[in-house]
Amino acid sequence: MTTKTERVYMFLVTRPNSEPHFHCTATDMRGEPDWTFVESKSISFDLPEIADLTDDIVAGLEATRDKMRATANAAITEVDERIASYLALENHSEA
Repeated sequence: MTTKTERVYMFLVTRPNSEPHFHCTATDMRGEPDWTFVESKSISFDLPEIADLTDDIVAGLEATRDKMRATANAAITEVDERIASYLALENHSEA
């Protein structure tokens, strides 16, 4: 197992027309408008082997594929309905 250490920064974000909220990021946003520095820390993570995550990776890819397939099928159905509508108009005008 590998250990990885990252520095993270906590900020209070205050934007017009938005509730103030805390945001944690790996990017130091000090000096940016609407970002008030709160604290930074180094955090260590024990990283698993990628092979140990294969099931989760595949499940995520399958979910993405299924969403894409559903979106594509809905778009194809919409086009098919439009084609049918135009063909029905053409057949109606020939009658």
